[in-house]
Amino acid sequence: MSVSTIWTVKAYDGDTDEITVDGYDITIEDNTDSETVVSTFVDGVNYQITFDKTDEEFEMVTSEYSAYFLGFGLGDCTEETFEINVENLNEDGVEAELVSEDTSETLVVSDDTVEVQAAAVVVVSGTAVAAALLKAILAITATIIVAGVVYYAAKSAIARLKRDQPQVHYYYAYLQSGDNVYIGPRIKSQSAAATVLRAGHNVFAISSGYAYNACKSASPISRVSSRQKHSGGGKNYYHYHPMITTKKQSHAHCWFI
Repeated sequence: MSVSTIWTVKAYDGDTDEITVDGYDITIEDNTDSETVVSTFVDGVNYQITFDKTDEEFEMVTSEYSAYFLGFGLGDCTEETFEINVENLNEDGVEAELVSEDTSETLVVSDDTVEVQAAAVVVVSGTAVAAALLKAILAITATIIVAGVVYYAAKSAIARLKRDQPQVHYYYAYLQSGDNVYIGPRIKSQSAAATVLRAGHNVFAISSGYAYNACKSASPISRVSSRQKHSGGGKNYYHYHPMITTKKQSHAHCWFI
Protein backbone atom coordinates (compact mmCIF):
# COMPACT_ATOMS: atom_id res chain seq x y z
CA MET A 1 0.00 0.00 0.00
CA SER A 2 1.43 3.35 -0.97
CA VAL A 3 1.50 6.43 1.20
CA SER A 4 -0.66 8.26 -1.32
CA THR A 5 -3.66 6.13 -0.28
CA ILE A 6 -3.41 7.64 3.19
CA TRP A 7 -1.80 11.06 2.85
CA THR A 8 -2.75 14.04 0.79
CA VAL A 9 -0.10 16.73 0.77
CA LYS A 10 -0.51 20.29 -0.42
CA ALA A 11 2.75 21.14 -2.20
CA TYR A 12 5.26 23.20 -0.23
CA ASP A 13 6.61 26.07 -2.32
CA GLY A 14 9.33 27.19 0.09
CA ASP A 15 7.77 30.60 0.69
CA THR A 16 4.81 29.87 2.94
CA ASP A 17 4.84 29.05 6.66
CA GLU A 18 2.12 26.41 6.43
CA ILE A 19 1.61 23.06 4.73
CA THR A 20 -1.48 20.86 4.64
CA VAL A 21 -1.16 17.10 5.15
CA ASP A 22 -4.21 14.82 5.46
CA GLY A 23 -6.35 17.85 6.14
CA TYR A 24 -4.17 18.96 9.04
CA ASP A 25 -2.99 22.56 8.85
CA ILE A 26 0.66 22.31 9.87
CA THR A 27 2.72 25.34 10.84
CA ILE A 28 6.38 25.54 9.81
CA GLU A 29 7.94 27.14 12.86
CA ASP A 30 11.56 26.88 11.76
CA ASN A 31 13.40 25.62 8.69
CA THR A 32 17.15 26.27 8.68
CA ASP A 33 20.32 24.37 7.81
CA SER A 34 20.36 22.97 11.34
CA GLU A 35 16.72 22.06 12.01
CA THR A 36 13.14 21.95 10.80
CA VAL A 37 10.30 22.40 13.31
CA VAL A 38 6.63 21.79 12.50
CA SER A 39 3.52 21.78 14.67
CA THR A 40 -0.26 21.39 14.61
CA PHE A 41 -3.09 21.81 17.13
CA VAL A 42 -5.60 18.94 17.24
CA ASP A 43 -8.35 18.20 19.79
CA GLY A 44 -6.88 20.47 22.44
CA VAL A 45 -3.32 19.18 22.07
CA ASN A 46 -0.39 20.93 20.39
CA TYR A 47 1.95 18.51 18.61
CA GLN A 48 5.44 19.69 17.64
CA ILE A 49 8.15 17.68 15.87
CA THR A 50 11.75 18.85 15.53
CA PHE A 51 14.12 17.34 12.96
CA ASP A 52 17.74 17.95 14.01
CA LYS A 53 19.58 17.94 10.69
CA THR A 54 23.02 17.76 12.29
CA ASP A 55 22.37 14.63 14.33
CA GLU A 56 19.56 13.44 12.00
CA GLU A 57 17.25 12.90 14.97
CA PHE A 58 13.51 13.47 15.45
CA GLU A 59 11.68 14.50 18.63
CA MET A 60 8.00 15.18 19.33
CA VAL A 61 6.62 17.26 22.21
CA THR A 62 2.90 17.30 23.04
CA SER A 63 1.43 20.16 25.11
CA GLU A 64 -2.07 20.19 26.61
CA TYR A 65 -3.48 23.02 28.76
CA SER A 66 -6.30 22.65 31.26
CA ALA A 67 -8.29 25.35 29.45
CA TYR A 68 -8.19 27.48 26.31
CA PHE A 69 -9.47 30.95 25.45
CA LEU A 70 -9.35 32.43 21.92
CA GLY A 71 -6.82 29.80 20.95
CA PHE A 72 -4.47 30.47 23.88
CA GLY A 73 -3.71 27.90 26.57
CA LEU A 74 -4.64 28.76 30.15
CA GLY A 75 -3.76 27.18 33.47
CA ASP A 76 -1.56 24.13 33.92
CA CYS A 77 0.21 22.64 30.91
CA THR A 78 0.97 18.94 30.62
CA GLU A 79 3.91 18.15 28.33
CA GLU A 80 5.24 14.85 27.09
CA THR A 81 8.39 14.33 25.03
CA PHE A 82 8.85 11.47 22.58
CA GLU A 83 12.01 10.25 20.89
CA ILE A 84 11.12 9.21 17.33
CA ASN A 85 12.94 6.29 15.75
CA VAL A 86 12.13 6.43 12.03
CA GLU A 87 12.83 3.27 10.06
CA ASN A 88 11.18 4.23 6.75
CA LEU A 89 9.58 7.44 5.52
CA ASN A 90 9.15 7.49 1.76
CA GLU A 91 6.78 6.46 -1.02
CA ASP A 92 6.79 2.87 0.29
CA GLY A 93 5.27 3.89 3.60
CA VAL A 94 5.97 5.12 7.09
CA GLU A 95 7.44 3.03 9.87
CA ALA A 96 8.41 4.68 13.13
CA GLU A 97 8.34 4.25 16.89
CA LEU A 98 7.59 7.06 19.34
CA VAL A 99 9.14 6.36 22.74
CA SER A 100 7.99 8.59 25.61
CA GLU A 101 10.88 9.99 27.64
CA ASP A 102 8.44 10.49 30.52
CA THR A 103 6.60 7.16 30.71
CA SER A 104 8.63 4.87 28.39
CA GLU A 105 5.39 4.16 26.52
CA THR A 106 5.99 3.17 22.88
CA LEU A 107 3.64 4.19 20.07
CA VAL A 108 3.99 2.52 16.68
CA VAL A 109 3.40 4.57 13.52
CA SER A 110 2.77 2.57 10.35
CA ASP A 111 0.54 2.54 7.29
CA ASP A 112 -1.75 0.01 8.93
CA THR A 113 -2.29 1.92 12.19
CA VAL A 114 -2.93 5.20 10.37
CA GLU A 115 -5.37 3.56 7.94
CA VAL A 116 -7.33 1.91 10.75
CA GLN A 117 -7.62 5.23 12.58
CA ALA A 118 -8.80 7.01 9.43
CA ALA A 119 -11.29 4.27 8.52
CA ALA A 120 -12.83 4.20 12.00
CA VAL A 121 -13.25 8.00 12.11
CA VAL A 122 -12.24 7.91 15.76
CA VAL A 123 -10.77 10.66 17.89
CA VAL A 124 -7.43 11.58 16.35
CA SER A 125 -4.56 9.59 17.79
CA GLY A 126 -1.06 10.92 18.38
CA THR A 127 0.29 8.36 15.93
CA ALA A 128 -1.81 9.71 13.06
CA VAL A 129 -0.78 13.29 13.82
CA ALA A 130 2.87 12.25 14.11
CA ALA A 131 2.63 10.57 10.71
CA ALA A 132 1.28 13.77 9.15
CA LEU A 133 3.98 15.89 10.79
CA LEU A 134 6.73 13.52 9.62
CA LYS A 135 5.35 13.64 6.09
CA ALA A 136 5.34 17.43 6.28
CA ILE A 137 9.02 17.42 7.23
CA LEU A 138 9.72 15.08 4.31
CA ALA A 139 8.03 17.51 1.92
CA ILE A 140 9.71 20.60 3.37
CA THR A 141 13.26 19.22 3.51
CA ALA A 142 13.13 16.99 0.39
CA THR A 143 14.21 14.12 2.64
CA ILE A 144 13.40 10.42 2.75
CA ILE A 145 14.44 7.70 5.20
CA VAL A 146 15.19 4.16 4.07
CA ALA A 147 16.15 1.43 6.56
CA GLY A 148 16.86 4.13 9.15
CA VAL A 149 19.22 6.05 6.85
CA VAL A 150 18.48 9.67 5.91
CA TYR A 151 18.76 10.60 2.22
CA TYR A 152 18.46 14.10 0.74
CA ALA A 153 17.14 14.98 -2.72
CA ALA A 154 20.12 15.33 -5.06
CA LYS A 155 19.00 18.76 -6.20
CA SER A 156 19.27 20.06 -2.61
CA ALA A 157 22.34 18.03 -1.59
CA ILE A 158 24.75 18.77 -4.44
CA ALA A 159 25.89 22.05 -2.87
CA ARG A 160 26.93 20.12 0.24
CA LEU A 161 28.79 17.57 -1.86
CA LYS A 162 30.76 20.34 -3.51
CA ARG A 163 31.66 21.79 -0.11
CA ASP A 164 32.95 18.37 1.02
CA GLN A 165 35.46 18.15 -1.84
CA PRO A 166 38.19 17.04 -1.98
CA GLN A 167 37.82 15.10 1.29
CA VAL A 168 34.86 12.97 0.18
CA HIS A 169 34.45 11.47 -3.29
CA TYR A 170 31.51 9.06 -2.95
CA TYR A 171 28.08 8.85 -1.28
CA TYR A 172 25.34 6.27 -1.01
CA ALA A 173 22.45 7.01 -3.36
CA TYR A 174 18.83 5.92 -3.61
CA LEU A 175 16.53 5.92 -6.65
CA GLN A 176 12.87 6.42 -5.79
CA SER A 177 10.11 5.49 -8.24
CA GLY A 178 12.72 5.13 -10.96
CA ASP A 179 12.77 8.91 -11.07
CA ASN A 180 14.10 10.89 -8.10
CA VAL A 181 17.69 10.54 -6.95
CA TYR A 182 18.49 10.93 -3.24
CA ILE A 183 21.95 11.18 -1.68
CA GLY A 184 22.84 9.59 1.64
CA PRO A 185 25.89 9.08 3.88
CA ARG A 186 29.49 9.35 2.74
CA ILE A 187 31.40 6.35 1.43
CA LYS A 188 34.95 6.29 2.70
CA SER A 189 36.84 5.07 -0.38
CA GLN A 190 36.72 4.01 -4.02
CA SER A 191 36.98 0.35 -3.06
CA ALA A 192 34.04 0.74 -0.68
CA ALA A 193 32.02 2.47 -3.43
CA ALA A 194 32.85 -0.41 -5.79
CA THR A 195 31.59 -2.87 -3.19
CA VAL A 196 28.29 -0.97 -2.97
CA LEU A 197 27.93 -1.02 -6.76
CA ARG A 198 28.89 -4.68 -6.96
CA ALA A 199 26.06 -5.46 -4.53
CA GLY A 200 23.62 -3.80 -6.94
CA HIS A 201 23.16 -0.58 -4.98
CA ASN A 202 23.62 3.01 -6.18
CA VAL A 203 26.38 5.56 -5.61
CA PHE A 204 26.79 9.29 -6.23
CA ALA A 205 30.29 10.63 -7.04
CA ILE A 206 31.65 14.16 -7.11
CA SER A 207 33.01 13.86 -10.66
CA SER A 208 32.86 11.81 -13.84
CA GLY A 209 36.35 10.44 -13.22
CA TYR A 210 35.56 9.15 -9.75
CA ALA A 211 32.30 7.61 -11.00
CA TYR A 212 34.10 5.88 -13.89
CA ASN A 213 36.83 4.46 -11.64
CA ALA A 214 34.35 3.06 -9.10
CA CYS A 215 32.31 1.40 -11.86
CA LYS A 216 35.45 -0.07 -13.43
CA SER A 217 36.49 -1.54 -10.08
CA ALA A 218 32.98 -2.94 -9.58
CA SER A 219 32.86 -4.61 -13.01
CA PRO A 220 33.97 -8.28 -13.16
CA ILE A 221 35.44 -7.51 -16.60
CA SER A 222 36.76 -4.03 -15.69
CA ARG A 223 34.44 -2.42 -18.24
CA VAL A 224 32.19 0.63 -17.87
CA SER A 225 29.06 1.59 -19.78
CA SER A 226 28.89 4.70 -21.88
CA ARG A 227 28.00 7.92 -20.08
CA GLN A 228 24.21 8.03 -19.82
CA LYS A 229 21.51 10.50 -18.88
CA HIS A 230 17.83 9.65 -18.73
CA SER A 231 15.07 12.19 -19.08
CA GLY A 232 12.58 12.97 -16.38
CA GLY A 233 12.65 14.35 -12.86
CA GLY A 234 15.52 13.82 -10.47
CA LYS A 235 16.96 10.99 -12.57
CA ASN A 236 18.24 13.63 -14.96
CA TYR A 237 21.89 13.21 -13.91
CA TYR A 238 24.77 11.76 -15.90
CA HIS A 239 25.95 8.36 -14.70
CA TYR A 240 27.78 5.13 -15.53
CA HIS A 241 26.99 1.46 -14.94
CA PRO A 242 29.51 -1.32 -14.27
CA MET A 243 29.42 -3.83 -17.15
CA ILE A 244 28.66 -7.43 -16.17
CA THR A 245 29.50 -8.76 -19.63
CA THR A 246 30.50 -6.97 -22.80
CA LYS A 247 26.79 -6.58 -23.67
CA LYS A 248 25.08 -6.45 -20.27
CA GLN A 249 25.31 -3.64 -17.77
CA SER A 250 24.55 -3.76 -14.06
CA HIS A 251 21.38 -2.15 -12.72
CA ALA A 252 23.54 -0.19 -10.27
CA HIS A 253 24.06 3.48 -11.09
CA CYS A 254 26.99 5.73 -10.26
CA TRP A 255 25.70 9.27 -10.79
CA PHE A 256 28.03 12.26 -10.71
CA ILE A 257 27.97 16.03 -10.59
